[in-house]
Amino acid sequence: NPLLVWFHGGGLETGDKGEERQVTFAQRMGANGVAVASANYRLSPQATYPSYIEDAAQAVGWAVRNARNLGCNPSAIHVGGESAGGYLAAMLAMDSQYLASAGVDEEQVAGFIPMSGQMMTHFTVRKERGNWNGQAIDADEAAPVHHIRATTRPLLILVADQDMPTRVEETRYFFAALTQIAENRRAQLHVIPDRDYCSIFERCLEPGDPAGGHILDFIRGSSSTAGGSPTPS
Repeated sequence: NPLLVWFHGGGLETGDKGEERQVTFAQRMGANGVAVASANYRLSPQATYPSYIEDAAQAVGWAVRNARNLGCNPSAIHVGGESAGGYLAAMLAMDSQYLASAGVDEEQVAGFIPMSGQMMTHFTVRKERGNWNGQAIDADEAAPVHHIRATTRPLLILVADQDMPTRVEETRYFFAALTQIAENRRAQLHVIPDRDYCSIFERCLEPGDPAGGHILDFIRGSSSTAGGSPTPS
């Protein structure tokens, strides 16, 4: 079976892999033939940037080392998350130093699935630095968009059409910069209709749910864009 390493949301300050909605998501994925390794990570303010990204990378390293023993295909390891977890997945996808530090060659990851992730510098990182005023937008080394490059593992980027202010726009900007400026041909973006920040994840993998369908297709390889053209929708 494929293995999905999944990170919970919570603004990098709250959340836990044992939350009911996280467990429900893992059960739904399992019912569709995808094993899920849900991982916790240190939270702010007890931990600060980049500790939680480093923790996420270590979780991927654990999955790479243990996939076969878990009965999973070591060539079909995917990494994803929702909200803050989506930010972590995007940072691992874009800034290869983190996986390398965890002893993982990025080629060992089949693909990344950031859902509702912040593609600019995360607001909690800005808060830790004392420059969070609720409005400022930064895109420094702590931002996935800062690391756009032509060569990455395949990316499935998901966001709700009714997400929080600017979240859709920054996600579209990230995708445009990645595919048009960096000329990356391994990314796809889907803006999920009739969903908001909460429901895109909570309704994921309900019967007929488009977000869940894209995730399963991506993991199964039928909609991978490796070597092909980017496909926004």
